[in-house]
Amino acid sequence: MCYPSDIVNFSRGFSSQIVEYGKRFVLQNLLSLPSSTTGVYVFVYDKSFIYIGKSSCKLGVKERLISHYNDSHNQGLRMWINALDGDVSFTYITCQDDEVDDLERSLILYLQPITNVHRYQHIGLVEKIGESPMASVHPAMHGKFGSTDYYMITMKANDVATQLKIPKEMPDWEDLDLEERFQREINYNRVRKQIAPYLAHDPDRFFGALIVDVINPDQMEFEAMSNVSSKIPKLYQTASKSFGFLTLSGGEILVPLDGQHRLAAIQFAISGKDEKQRPIQGVSPNPKLADDDVLLIMLKHEPDKGRKIFNKVNRYAKPTSKSENLITSDDDIIAILARDISNELIGSRLVNYGGNTLTAKAHYFTTLSTIYESTKHLLESKFGKISDQVLPDIAKQELYKTHTFEYWKHLLDGVTIYQSARSDQEEPGDQKRVEIRKSLLLGKPIAQQALMIAVTRLMESNLSDGSRFSWKEVIKRINKVDWRIDQALWQRILMNGERIVSGRQAANFAGRFIAYYLGESIEPMELENLKTVYLSHFGDSEKAAAMLPKRLFES
Repeated sequence: MCYPSDIVNFSRGFSSQIVEYGKRFVLQNLLSLPSSTTGVYVFVYDKSFIYIGKSSCKLGVKERLISHYNDSHNQGLRMWINALDGDVSFTYITCQDDEVDDLERSLILYLQPITNVHRYQHIGLVEKIGESPMASVHPAMHGKFGSTDYYMITMKANDVATQLKIPKEMPDWEDLDLEERFQREINYNRVRKQIAPYLAHDPDRFFGALIVDVINPDQMEFEAMSNVSSKIPKLYQTASKSFGFLTLSGGEILVPLDGQHRLAAIQFAISGKDEKQRPIQGVSPNPKLADDDVLLIMLKHEPDKGRKIFNKVNRYAKPTSKSENLITSDDDIIAILARDISNELIGSRLVNYGGNTLTAKAHYFTTLSTIYESTKHLLESKFGKISDQVLPDIAKQELYKTHTFEYWKHLLDGVTIYQSARSDQEEPGDQKRVEIRKSLLLGKPIAQQALMIAVTRLMESNLSDGSRFSWKEVIKRINKVDWRIDQALWQRILMNGERIVSGRQAANFAGRFIAYYLGESIEPMELENLKTVYLSHFGDSEKAAAMLPKRLFES
């Protein structure tokens, strides 16, 4: 790691002088700079070098830096300036006219600034790059899969954000015919709400390689280690033919075949702004992301092959299932709480993690999906919409857990059927759970979800004397209900003939009915709506005789 003091030490090799050192990059400081002076300026943030440029007699340091302040030509530097809002500092070094190019080039080589396009990454190959301001060298691995040669490199996230092109943003995009526009339209809404927040806020951020189509690849060249050095031990000589350095001349156009949404997310997360340069609500700019290493798989452009690779990569990519997401998600607080309830309150052996329903002979008590949906309803009915993409702060996490565990503990410990199903969690108790599920509705996941919906409503309701329901009263009323599957009461509510109902809409209606049945205080208009929905479950010939069942308890 280089520090600002290194600028001083390094520049002593030239007839140079430090004029400004470590000044904040704000307009007031820029206006006090001298005009028409030749030299090199260095942008620094914290302990990172961001950008190095030069000024001349024709365009002095004041003019150059004010130009960067207003709208830098370097997109990467512009991201840093916009994101850090005055926290960037700059140092300015004057030198003789005939030294400015060498001083700039040497400082870039020595300090490796993040946003300069020509970041020479292998000093031994600098001669190979020559004077090209766009050339770059990357440690690489060469491989071949089928008929396709590919090169794996890493590139700083800031360079990825500035050098890779989203296909739709290319100048000739609108001129392409339908077949040529083989890259799907980018979903910026998904980038703003899902991927960018993850990259901006999660210190454990990570994603897989972007597959990059290299257009104009004629000057892209791979040189194996075996060609660079003759002193490679014999044991490693074969392997050294696959490892080496990939030179990009700067004339290439880099377009992601797979990864355009991740590319846009990198741009959004570094700057905190979307594709129209508007601030993204809920996304704090993360300049440190700019220095992360992104893995790229580089392919030389062949139109038909590129289209085919894109199609196969995306067509056969299988999204993770809902159950897999609930098991693995660390950004969704409700999924985390669902797993905690499973492990700490119910017992993981009694929870089906792999599906939304239970078979007749399954030994489980419930499903992870049921716990999730029940907890989601419980929390959002009290706290409003909760993100499944970004964790809330620690205080809210604790608040959500306390509220959730209160409800689940009372139900699991108080409801007689739940107690019986969980009394023996090992194999000897499996048959009892099978029998409960066969004869009692509360042995079935959708009824468990409906009960949580009902209890949430009850606990927010008043008794006839104006007081709130107590847990003791709620549990007593639940245990008075006849939960047998063959009870006529449950037809068109939780049962259709001998079949259990399914779906979120059915669970919500059943929850409303159970709350009403247990004595929820309900307004006349809502009661009429409940009757209307209930009657809609009957055929025209049955409606005349149908009637909403009477309450078991009056409020």
